[in-house]
Amino acid sequence: MYARVCLKGLKAEERLSLQVIEEDLLKWNPMSMRFSDRNNPVNRLLNSLDQKFDCKCP
Repeated sequence: MYARVCLKGLKAEERLSLQVIEEDLLKWNPMSMRFSDRNNPVNRLLNSLDQKFDCKCP
């Protein structure tokens, strides 16, 4: 799984050290960009990354 962050025209990408099984792909919600299973470890990682980038930028 890869993560891409875009901010003010700059882009960064990184490979995340998590595996996603094919069965989980059916549970992916493109609107929330999370898996429907709230306990999925990928969701926890994505949430922690979101918190790092959550700012009150203009």
